[in-house]
Amino acid sequence: GAGPADNGAKAGDVKSGKGGGDNNSKTSTTPTHPPEKSTASPPPPSSDKSASPPPQQPPVTTTASKQQPSSTTTLPSSDQSTAANMAAAEDESVLPLEPEGQRQFDTILRATNALVSQDSLLKAANKNVTRLAMRRMLSDHISFTSLLSKLENLQVLDLSGNDLGPQAIRTLCLALPPTCPLVSLNIADNKTDTDTAESIGTLLSKGPPLAYLDVSSNYLGKDFFARCIGQALKSNTTLQTLRAQSIGMVDAKCLLEGLMENSSLVELDISNNDITDRKALGAGFGEILKKSDCLLQSLALVGCNMSPEGLQLLREGLAVNTSLQALNLNNNEFGTSQAMLEFVFSAFSHPALTNLHLNDTRVKDTDVKDPPPPSSAAASKLQVLSMNSSQVSDNFFTCLATAFQGKLPCLVDVDISNNSGLTATVMEQLWKITSGDGSTSSIRKLTTAMNEMETLATQLPVEKFPHLTYLNVRKARFSPKGLTALAGVLSPSGLPLSTLVMDGMKLSGKEGLKKLFASCAASKMTALSLSGCSLNDGDLMPLMDALKSGFKLHMLKLSSNRLTDATPKSLSESLVSFPTHPLSVLDLSSNQISDGGAKDLCSIYASKNHNSSLHSLNLASNAIGKDGLLALVSVMGSKSTLKCLYVNDQTTSFLEADIEEVYVRLAASLGFTVKKSGETIEKGCSDLPSLPDGLSINLRGLGGHIGELGPMLDCPAIATDSASKRLTALTLENVFDICAVLQGQKSGKCVLSSGDWNHVTGADKDNTTPSWLQLADSRKNGIYLGNLPGNTTSQRLEALLEMEADCSIEEVVLMKDPVTKNISGSAWILLSDETSVQRALDFYNRGEALVFGTPFSVARLKVTVEDAGSSEAAAKARQDMVARQKARAAEDRAHRLLIQQNTEESWKRHAYRLAHPAYADGRIW
Repeated sequence: GAGPADNGAKAGDVKSGKGGGDNNSKTSTTPTHPPEKSTASPPPPSSDKSASPPPQQPPVTTTASKQQPSSTTTLPSSDQSTAANMAAAEDESVLPLEPEGQRQFDTILRATNALVSQDSLLKAANKNVTRLAMRRMLSDHISFTSLLSKLENLQVLDLSGNDLGPQAIRTLCLALPPTCPLVSLNIADNKTDTDTAESIGTLLSKGPPLAYLDVSSNYLGKDFFARCIGQALKSNTTLQTLRAQSIGMVDAKCLLEGLMENSSLVELDISNNDITDRKALGAGFGEILKKSDCLLQSLALVGCNMSPEGLQLLREGLAVNTSLQALNLNNNEFGTSQAMLEFVFSAFSHPALTNLHLNDTRVKDTDVKDPPPPSSAAASKLQVLSMNSSQVSDNFFTCLATAFQGKLPCLVDVDISNNSGLTATVMEQLWKITSGDGSTSSIRKLTTAMNEMETLATQLPVEKFPHLTYLNVRKARFSPKGLTALAGVLSPSGLPLSTLVMDGMKLSGKEGLKKLFASCAASKMTALSLSGCSLNDGDLMPLMDALKSGFKLHMLKLSSNRLTDATPKSLSESLVSFPTHPLSVLDLSSNQISDGGAKDLCSIYASKNHNSSLHSLNLASNAIGKDGLLALVSVMGSKSTLKCLYVNDQTTSFLEADIEEVYVRLAASLGFTVKKSGETIEKGCSDLPSLPDGLSINLRGLGGHIGELGPMLDCPAIATDSASKRLTALTLENVFDICAVLQGQKSGKCVLSSGDWNHVTGADKDNTTPSWLQLADSRKNGIYLGNLPGNTTSQRLEALLEMEADCSIEEVVLMKDPVTKNISGSAWILLSDETSVQRALDFYNRGEALVFGTPFSVARLKVTVEDAGSSEAAAKARQDMVARQKARAAEDRAHRLLIQQNTEESWKRHAYRLAHPAYADGRIW
């Protein structure tokens, strides 16, 4: 979706989410293929800050993997992402620009909704487009096959987060031919099963020469993935990046064996897999790192349950390795701080390591002593050091400073948050470590949240830290005196800070806050975050005065405070007092702002004497009503600088007519044409208007019925509540289309061998799979249902499709887990004719496909099976169908008999109670 994540999330907090989304699970250390381009809302960096700088990229990055840096700074999705995004601008300039054709295609694809004509999208699809990221299906009036056919040079395919299910992912893996031009494939978070691991192994052995593969957040078995992929890696010579986070793997023995023989892998991420042999994992990777021809540049083993013994063996491998550039060992057990210190010694002595992440490590003994001298006298190349919640102390860094004084002149990013044993005096040790010339530190970005930082201001003299531009002291502990002293670092003679994060500190009424704001006007600061600080309108008056005095702030975050309409009013007055002002990102989410405040913010764009730069505005979780929303959406459009607007989850109640009026105003502001045929809005009735790059609007969680126009506007760039009524993710049919185009099939159907089709359907292992799937005449009348809830019944599906969709049904086969016998969430249905198939698809496209309130997907079986369809297969299909009908009839009879018996017993108890008044409901009174 386009909207921000939980505004209550704080930097360093462990925040679980879909796909293993806590602060340790986003473990990518060298992003060789980024996700779908979204200039409005890029993925927030994780707390381990392991995304930069990347080691050498595989060939895929030369064509389509690097995104063009956005010219806009985006709205934060959490306090952590706020802090990181604030400082991202200075690093964006090093990213190579992507082709203009790719950028335009991504922008148009994000804004394509049911109103947009097919030609508007197809015109943007050309030979310059090499990446396709499909997080949702297109409207049914747009031919997905036509779009795919125009992407002649498709190299990067991202289907992550679609919940496609095992059948679709197996089809994709088995159908891609070795001549396919794909070099990057992302199938993360798609609800696969253990048997899918075999298909992934086949993909690496016999499929296209992939350089990048992401299978994260899919259950692939306790050891089956390791066995299948390990064997494939022994012969694979093209794969450079493999990401397999959170796949349920507990035994990695076979995977390690495959890695020992592999000669191509550069980046590996198997984080958040609870390996049972805690020592073997470290021992295996230790041996891999010792290989003279080891090519690994990035290794992420977050939350893999490694033991102290395993980490010791890994350290021995690291000591002789020369290739590794990024290492992420968050959330593992070192046992003692001494063992962790020795590991850090080896990392600092490594000739190539640039990123080291040791967050959330588990230690019991925090005492440390000086270990043996470093193995190398050369200066370290380390650039990023993250030890968040690692139970380190001042003495830990004293030992490091003694051994490595002046040896880390490249270290620019340090995170030592949430370590109770640290005080502000640790800054002296960091200065010693990073002052390569003996005078000034190289640190530019410092995060020391949730620590005791009373004397931090005196420990950060500009003479020692002249390059420090980013400071994060979220929830750090200061006395009023210490807070006042901290405000002094913003003076003209203080640090050259451009970004200051003070989230979660109770600052209301504090003298230090007033001094901080008073120092702002003369400072170099461009980004300020004060979220969750209990601030009221009066607390911010000095800040408004500073803005009127010329404070050139670019980003301001004031979420989760106690602000009312007075703050937007004062802020707008401060901004419009200048012809131009650089403020471009404003976050006022989770406050008490109503219609008046929203209208005051809109006046910034309406002023004739002010040219606004404000392009991102977050007003989520306030009390804005219909009038405020109408004013806000009215300032959107191609001529407005406002590109990102978040107004989701307002506490105000809305009528259906109110929501419809907001959608009508939004469509008009953006330039969409809305035509009606009778009482129904026509699909594809509008050309794509000229929309700003990075458009992102979130209107979710406003309550009430979204009407007819809401679903028509819904797209990745405009988020509405329509997804709660209809699945927007891709279906099995879309995967068939992708495979058919990549296979070069002019028939439009994916071609599979009989054996591969049996593996896709599970017929090779599950005897409940219907045999009619082997018959071409039956498949053309068959459909596949996905995302079914666990309480679905065959009777319910049959009644739904016959009564609601007017389909004629031959058979419903609800698939079950072969072990647990629970509903697996899918079903194969044989209909009587192709007319019924089309009615089922129309039923789904209208958003009416719901069972017990849960939307499900419907897909045609656009597949051709080779070597199938014999007379024997037809006879077997008929026999199996008769057998299933008999079995179902027997189940129905047993069910009716049970109901009859229960009813008879109930009536007998009722009669006995009437005859014996002392007896009531089985109890004697």
